[in-house]
Amino acid sequence: MDIKDKYIIIKNEKLNYIYEGLCNERQTKWITKSNWDYKISVQFNGSDLIYTDSKGIEMLVLEKNDPDDIENWEIYSRNNPQLFSED
Repeated sequence: MDIKDKYIIIKNEKLNYIYEGLCNERQTKWITKSNWDYKISVQFNGSDLIYTDSKGIEMLVLEKNDPDDIENWEIYSRNNPQLFSED
């Protein structure tokens, strides 16, 4: 995991912390509800992977080239007009 960028947006009146970088050489976004310590747990519930941070709070993980993630990739983009601030 190699984090290249971090920014915050507001979506549905809630802060979202977006971390962009590479995971296994794939462009990836990790979206959390609070500052992230870069620790992640992965569980398989039978049909989906569930990602949680070290506090046990679910987080969203997106890969740029995954067809299922394309819409959310743009929503959680630095170019989104909902951009709130930069860190």
